[in-house]
Amino acid sequence: MTFVFGALSVMVGSLGGSVAHFVLMQVINVAAFIVASNLSPKIAVRVGADRIVIIGTTMALIGAVAATGYALTDRPVALALVFLFTPINVGLGLRGPTGFHLALEASDDFARGAAVILFSAMAMTAVGNAVVAALLDWGLLALGATTAVLLMGACVLTGWSKAAGDFDGELTTPTPSRSPTASGPSRSAP
Repeated sequence: MTFVFGALSVMVGSLGGSVAHFVLMQVINVAAFIVASNLSPKIAVRVGADRIVIIGTTMALIGAVAATGYALTDRPVALALVFLFTPINVGLGLRGPTGFHLALEASDDFARGAAVILFSAMAMTAVGNAVVAALLDWGLLALGATTAVLLMGACVLTGWSKAAGDFDGELTTPTPSRSPTASGPSRSAP
């Protein structure tokens, strides 16, 4: 969210683009996010839920680092940002549903678990936006670097060591073992 919230200002103010560039970025990348988030559970069943969260987070980080590197080039252009955002959004789409499911499964109370997840996401978005707003004169460099730092933190929290194959057991996959909407014991048909 930090990247999205800062992208319009960077595209128009720093890179000399237009609102049309931002709209194009949103259309392409919202579609990419939707496709990735719908494929996430299916891919997680094949490669493991932990692994898809790590893959998605790493993919998003690679996109943020690429945007930061691109900011250091001689003449960055707004249209390139449309496509530099794609690996970030696809990565977040891949990790989102499966990561949310895993976090809820780890919680004894789905409502509190969901609240903590959403509060944490919004708090990090607010912190990221505050940093980018303070450094907006640096344009894409500030936006890309702030996003990269946030995603590096996410990579550490998801345990990059797992990506190297250092798993403490079987990979978990989303299972319908507990339903967030279920209340009380299950009833069987008479």
